[in-house]
Amino acid sequence: MQSPAARCLLLELPPELLVAICARADFPSLSALIRSHSQLKAIWDMHAERIARAICIRRRLAEPQSCGAAQPLDNFVGTELPHPETELDGEELASVVKSQRWMHDSAGIASWVDYARVRHPIHRNWLAGHAQVRYLRLDFAPPSLAPFQQMPVQQEHIWRFKLDPEPGYIVATGRIFGVHAFRASDGVRVWDNTTPFLPYAHVELSAGHFATATEDMRHVLWRRDDLDPDFDPDSVGPDRPLEYTLARHLDPNAPCSATKMRWPYFVAVSSNSDHVFCYDLSRSPVELVTHRMTAFWEPEAAGGLGEENVHYVEIDSRAIYLAGRKSVSMWRYDEPEEPHIVWPPDPPAPNENLAADADVDMASSSPSTASPPQHTTHYRSSDLEGFSAVHHDGCGQHLVGIAGESGAQMRLYWTCDYLTTLWSGDRALLERKTVVLTTPTLPCSVTIDQLAVENGRAVFIVHDEDVGNSLWLINLRDFADHADFVAAPPKPICLAWPLPCGTAISRVEMTSDEIYVPAVSEMLRPNILTTVGNMASRFGDRPLYDWQWHALDGTVLVDYNVVASGDDETVDAAAAKEQAANARIRATADHSYALDFELEGEWQHSGTDAFAVYSFRDM
Repeated sequence: MQSPAARCLLLELPPELLVAICARADFPSLSALIRSHSQLKAIWDMHAERIARAICIRRRLAEPQSCGAAQPLDNFVGTELPHPETELDGEELASVVKSQRWMHDSAGIASWVDYARVRHPIHRNWLAGHAQVRYLRLDFAPPSLAPFQQMPVQQEHIWRFKLDPEPGYIVATGRIFGVHAFRASDGVRVWDNTTPFLPYAHVELSAGHFATATEDMRHVLWRRDDLDPDFDPDSVGPDRPLEYTLARHLDPNAPCSATKMRWPYFVAVSSNSDHVFCYDLSRSPVELVTHRMTAFWEPEAAGGLGEENVHYVEIDSRAIYLAGRKSVSMWRYDEPEEPHIVWPPDPPAPNENLAADADVDMASSSPSTASPPQHTTHYRSSDLEGFSAVHHDGCGQHLVGIAGESGAQMRLYWTCDYLTTLWSGDRALLERKTVVLTTPTLPCSVTIDQLAVENGRAVFIVHDEDVGNSLWLINLRDFADHADFVAAPPKPICLAWPLPCGTAISRVEMTSDEIYVPAVSEMLRPNILTTVGNMASRFGDRPLYDWQWHALDGTVLVDYNVVASGDDETVDAAAAKEQAANARIRATADHSYALDFELEGEWQHSGTDAFAVYSFRDM
C-alpha cells in the first residue's frame, strides 16, 4: 500500500511542473483532481487558460471540423495547430472557434475555458450517441413582409438543402421553383430568388458558393455577398442579412443527373453517363474539362466496367468517384484515361488466398466475433443494385458508401485510411482495411437512403416502409486489420426512431455538433409525436435491426444479435426472434395508425417544411 508521504509528492512539485502535468490530463480526470485537492484547484485558477488550451490541442478538440462540402478541398487536409506549450494568443482562439464551423453564434466563447466547456461535451456526446432534438419549422414569409403573411401553398415546401455555416443558413431549392435561405436558429427565410424555374432542383454548396440547375442544360452559380472583393461590412445588419448574388452560368452540353461541388471544383455527370464535366471555378474565365466516360458503360467483355447509370458522384483532391450499379469507380483528374480503381474490388480469382484476416482466430472467437465465411460476399457485383451514395471525410481517412437490394440486404461499405489504401494497388491491404455493415435478408422493403460523413463519424438514414425512418450513427476509427477492428468494433447507434417524416428522406446534413433531418410539420403535432414515440417501447432492449459487420469475403466479424450464454443460462434464439417479429408487427400497426388515421394521409407529399435538428451540445 502506498504511504501518505508518497501520495503527497505530486503536490510538492513546483507550480510550473504541476501545470505541465495537469495539461496532460483529460478533462474528467482533471475535474476530479481539482475537486479533491485545493492546491491543484489553486493551480487551475491561476493557469486555467494555458491548461485548457493544452488539453484541447492534445485531445484533438481544437482541430478544424468540416461541414458537408462547405469546406474547400485544398484548405482542410494537413491543417495543424501550434504546439500546446506555446504562448496564449487571442487570435488563435478566435480562429479555432471559427474552424469548428458551428451553425450558431459563438460570441459567448471568450476564453479557452469557455471553449472547453462547450467542445468537450460535444465530443463526449457523439461517442455516447446522446443527442437532444429541437424542431425547426420553416417560415416562408418573404423577409420584407410580416411573419404572419404567408406564401402560396405550393411554395411552402423545399426539396434539397445544404448548410452554409458561416452565416448559419439553410440553403434550399423549392419543391416547385426558386431557391431560399433560412436562418438555422429560427427558420425565418432571409433571402429567396425565383431562379431556378425547375421543379425538384438539386443544390450543391461549398465555400460560400452554391450551384443549382436552372434548365436541362444550364447550372447557375451563386456567391455569398461577403465574398465579393468590394463587399461593405456595414451593409449587413439586423434588418439586412447576408444574401447571395448570381455569379455565373455553367453550360454543359448535355442534361446532367448527378452533380457535386467541393470548392473550387464543380462536377456534373450527363444523364446518359457518357460525359463528366469538371469545372475549376477558381479560374477566370472558368476552366472546363470534359471527360468522355466510355469505359464506364462499355461491356466488361470489351474492357469496360459494364455499368449503366451514375447514381451519385463524389470528388476529392485526387479523383472523381462515380457510383454505379456494381461499384464505385475512381478516375484521376490528371490521368482520366489511365486504369481506374473500383471499390469494392472484383471477387478474387479462385486460386487467390485473400482471407479476411489471418490474425482473426475463428476457433477462439466469442459468439459475437468472427465466424467462417458465409454464402453472401460483398465484392463488386450487379446484385448490389446500385450505390446510392459515397462520401469521404475530407481528411483522407474514411470512405463510406451505401448500397444494397431494396428489401433484401442493406450494405454500408467503409474503408479507413482510404487515400493510402485505395491507391496503393495492394489488394490484401484493401481487404484488411475494409468492412461492411449489413443485416441478414430482410422480409420487408428496407434501405439505407441517405448518408453523411464528417469528422470521423458516419450518419445514415434507414427507410423502412413498415415502421418509418430511423437515424443512425457510427463513430469511425482507424484500424490496422480485422483483428484490430474486432477488438473494438464501432456499434451502430440509433439516435432517433421513428423520424417525423412519412416518406423517404431527401437528404441528411451534419456539422460538428448537429444533424439536420428533413421533417414535415404535420407530423410535429403533439398527438402524432406521442403515438410514434410509443413505438420504441414495443421493442424494449431489442435492436431494430440485426446488424453485423462483415469482411468483403462474407466473414462475419461482429454479430450484435448473438447473445453469449453462461453455464447456467440457455438463450432461446427462436423465442427472441419471435419476440422481435411480434414487436415489428405492433410497431407497424402504430405507424400505420398515426399516418393514415390520425393524419388522414396529410403527410403524403414530396418536399419538407420543417427540420428535426439533433444537437450534441449540453443544453
